[in-house]
Amino acid sequence: MTLLFISLIFILGLMVGVGTTFIGMGGGVLIVPILPLIYPLGMREIVATTLLVVFLVAVINTLGFVKRRLVQWRESLTLGMGSMVGAYAAARMTRVIPEKWLLWIFLTVLVGLTYKAGGDAYRSRKGKNRAEESETKKFSLPKLLIIALVGGVIIGLTGVGAGILFSSVLLSFRIVENSEVVPTSNAAVMLTSAAGLLGYVGEIHWPAVGAIRLDVGLILFLGAWLSATFGRQYQHLMPREWRGGILTLILLLASGKIAFMAMSL
Repeated sequence: MTLLFISLIFILGLMVGVGTTFIGMGGGVLIVPILPLIYPLGMREIVATTLLVVFLVAVINTLGFVKRRLVQWRESLTLGMGSMVGAYAAARMTRVIPEKWLLWIFLTVLVGLTYKAGGDAYRSRKGKNRAEESETKKFSLPKLLIIALVGGVIIGLTGVGAGILFSSVLLSFRIVENSEVVPTSNAAVMLTSAAGLLGYVGEIHWPAVGAIRLDVGLILFLGAWLSATFGRQYQHLMPREWRGGILTLILLLASGKIAFMAMSL
């Protein structure tokens, strides 16, 4: 691996760290579309390596947020534990699902999330949600479990991390306070990505462990860890409508890239 490859992967890691702390996304929504442009890996290797990075970053972030008492454990544990089942099962399915199908599944998920995040950001911008800005709504456990299972399947099949799904749901439906969206999402992603990661573990052939590329993953994690350390200190200052707007923009860019990749196969 050349110095240029290492530098580009490290920069991508920096972007992931910012995304996990300010937006609450797991990181896969950035790594999956961008990493193939930087380093030649197969789709399954990309998803597996993404899960490693998502898990490590989520652990670091969660520990930091717990110290500040920003994690809502009822919601994060329900989302995290429920999605673990779907994530592990879906990860095993990638052994038989063609790469093109994985890309189209990923694209479908991104389009749906873009629509939801964009709608919420627009309503907040117009002031329709401002009267409820400080209100939160408790979801029943069955509803949260359904969301968790769907998120688990998404993370296992595509490596998107489910964090972007959890953040969208927590933000749009006001299940927790704005300052608690990212911390609660990170705690849930920590559990979900751990389950998904197990499905890719296999024989050790350095730098690979099964489908996981440790060299690429650790470089990504180092960059993400550095930027996340900064982001955790200031994420609570970001307004709800800004968070939703940035989330929508990232989803649009990622959707375009994945669509191009799918049509090229």
